[in-house]
Amino acid sequence: MPEHLLFFTTPAKSGERKIYSLVRVSAHLFMESWWISSEPVALIIEENGVWHFSPLEDGISDDILLRAEPV
Repeated sequence: MPEHLLFFTTPAKSGERKIYSLVRVSAHLFMESWWISSEPVALIIEENGVWHFSPLEDGISDDILLRAEPV
């Protein structure tokens, strides 16, 4: 399994709401070439000081936030 990192994106803003994507970035070595991929795994939504976590794939829970890095 390839190594991966988790990053928060800069938030998109809509009125009082801020939406952050939690993105998984993976690097794969294939026949002497590197392939880098990224995919969103969760959305974190903040509105009026209230935070919501919305996973985008099975098996993702809010404890994954502890391993993420800010961009």
